This record gives sequence, C-alpha cells and structure tokens, in this order.
Amino acid sequence: MSALDHLRLVTGSVLGFKGTLPFAHATPLRTALTVASTALWLMDGDNEKRSLRAAMLNYHDHKNYLIYLGLCPAERYPELVEHQAEIGRRRDSFATEALALGVDVTDRHWKMPNDYDMTVAAAKMMDRSMWGDEWMPEVEIPSQWRMLSAYAHGLRWATAPGSVQGEPDLAGLASTTMTFSMDRLMESTSIAKAVVITAMNRYYVLAGHTLLP
Repeated sequence: MSALDHLRLVTGSVLGFKGTLPFAHATPLRTALTVASTALWLMDGDNEKRSLRAAMLNYHDHKNYLIYLGLCPAERYPELVEHQAEIGRRRDSFATEALALGVDVTDRHWKMPNDYDMTVAAAKMMDRSMWGDEWMPEVEIPSQWRMLSAYAHGLRWATAPGSVQGEPDLAGLASTTMTFSMDRLMESTSIAKAVVITAMNRYYVLAGHTLLP
C-alpha cells in the first residue's frame, strides 16, 4: 500500500501543479521503488527463506523503533517504559526465530541488507518481457534508485543534466534553472510501477490468486 500511495502522490502532484517539480517527485518515486523492492526481497525463495527474511526485517524494524522510543521524553509518556519492554520482547522473539533459521541477528557483524541491496535483489526477479528484450532490469532498477536518491538529497550530479545556467550579471552571478523533465518522470514512474506490479503478482502467486494483467 505504501508504494501505491506514493505513486498516487506523484500523479496527484503532477496534475495539481500541471507539471513536474525540480526535486520533490524523486522522493515518493524512490520510496515506491524501495518499498516494492523490499516486498520482492521478502517474498523470494522457499518458505524457510521467506520466514528468515521476515524475522530479520522485523528484528531490524523493532530495533530501530526502540532507538526512536529512547529519544522520547519519559515524563510526557507515562507508559513509555512498559511499551519499551514489550517492543524489546518482540525484538528478542524475532532474533530467536532468525537464529533457529540459521542467522544470528544479534552478532555485531550482522547487517540488514540496505535499500540499494533490495533493488538489486528485486531486479533479479523482474520479467524482461515487460518492456522488451533490450530492457536490463539488473541495470535499470538499481541505477534508477541511485538517481532518485541523488535527486532526493539535492546532489549536483543528478540535477546537472536538467540545469540551465543563465548569463552572468555585472557581479558575475547567474541564475540557474533546474528541472525534473517529464520524460525522466515518466521513465522513473514506469520503472517503479513495474516493480510494484511484479511484487503484487508475486504476492498473488503465493496467496493462490489470479495475476494482474
């Protein structure tokens, strides 16, 4: 739902603004791509592999939630300590589950795959025929994520191709116009949508439902 929600935001904002924004569309597009890729990573492999990955992700999620709770002022939340204890117990239960499946998530050398790793894994599950034989998802999906991340963080290398610098004034200063072209938006949206549809179809297969067209 998160991926679809973010794609919907992109659509609504383009219609509302009657065009693209220089930076902002990259963030929801990257989120849609990341969430759908993570879903595919979770649903890959057999039951045991999927169970392990679910335990790993839930452990990681609860661990980060506890970090957040540690930043909350206890005087404002009288039930905070009790809630932290409950989340800690849940975190530990996922650690136990992962260990039973062969991975010690409490080991200091263990690392949860990052968002980029998820896109690399998702690319391996894509159907090349979605866009023709020349489409290479193992290249397009991770590189798209990198580009969208650079836009989301305002990095120069991503924005340079869409930048137009004006003539300098007497002080030597020149205005710069930055754009996120409609062509780039459509390409990014199409790739994110393809990963979302693939993730939904994978879920339908596991649940025994009919695939999306």
